[in-house]
Amino acid sequence: MQTVIRQASIDDKKAIWDFITVAYEKTAQYKIPDRWNWEYLKNPFVDNSKTELPIFIALKNGHIVGQICAILCHMKIGEEICQVAATGDLIVLPECRGEGIAQALVQAAMEYYNIHIAIFCHDITRRIYYNSMDSLRFKAIPIYRRFIKINRDSVFYFMMTKTSKYNWL
Repeated sequence: MQTVIRQASIDDKKAIWDFITVAYEKTAQYKIPDRWNWEYLKNPFVDNSKTELPIFIALKNGHIVGQICAILCHMKIGEEICQVAATGDLIVLPECRGEGIAQALVQAAMEYYNIHIAIFCHDITRRIYYNSMDSLRFKAIPIYRRFIKINRDSVFYFMMTKTSKYNWL
């Protein structure tokens, strides 16, 4: 089964929404319909005279198995105002991972847009992107975490601190 990577059109909307429902499961409700419509149909930087969407899809046997989306915006670089594509929502169905689909989707987006910004947070995605394609590599972005030890005393302290102003508790 050969995978086809192509730019999506407005005619793909229902198939993309079906894919999002499967790929994102419970969190799909935050992706469609409102957010999706604004990002890809009502965004002031999207040319509505075209039927193409700022989305690339991967198809296997006529079904969408992966996508990468771009949010279009303008950025001033020097004295010039340039259109920039900030990609996100890169996802491939679990049964199709490891086939190079994510890399092919990123490559398609990078070839299509003159100025492309992508920040991937997952180590595997970052490795694929940086090791396989020419790109400007930023220094690592620190992720701050605060680890706490949960035990009886810490839970008691937390509850007393948060509820002390409520006498009825």
